[in-house]
Amino acid sequence: MDPLQTVSHRNYTIFQMPDAKMTIAFSGALDIETVPSVYKTILSTLKTASPKKLVIDLGKVTRIDDYGVLLVAKIRDDINLGNEGFEIKNSTDFLEKTLSQIDMDYHAKCPIAGKKRENIIVQLGEATI
Repeated sequence: MDPLQTVSHRNYTIFQMPDAKMTIAFSGALDIETVPSVYKTILSTLKTASPKKLVIDLGKVTRIDDYGVLLVAKIRDDINLGNEGFEIKNSTDFLEKTLSQIDMDYHAKCPIAGKKRENIIVQLGEATI
């Protein structure tokens, strides 16, 4: 089945399928430098598309930090599809371990596209355990 729409960006490609399934295939780094702008554009796409199932594919991610993990948590929370409607493919050990240890509901409320803090310790503290 061919996608109805494909949106490409330097750090991701979004495939919207006719059956209301959407895949976001990330590539490159998902870190403090890339996550804020990536989140803003993905969020607007998700609100417009309203997928019934979302797949996050991390197969081409070269680096992921706490902000990348938070991005996945925020996307999961924002689409509100439950466990059946959300899937992570090609996950990393770091992501799996971190997601299993955090309270997803609490961390999904942390701002990742908001006002940038002066101190890196404060920035990481707001987004990590």
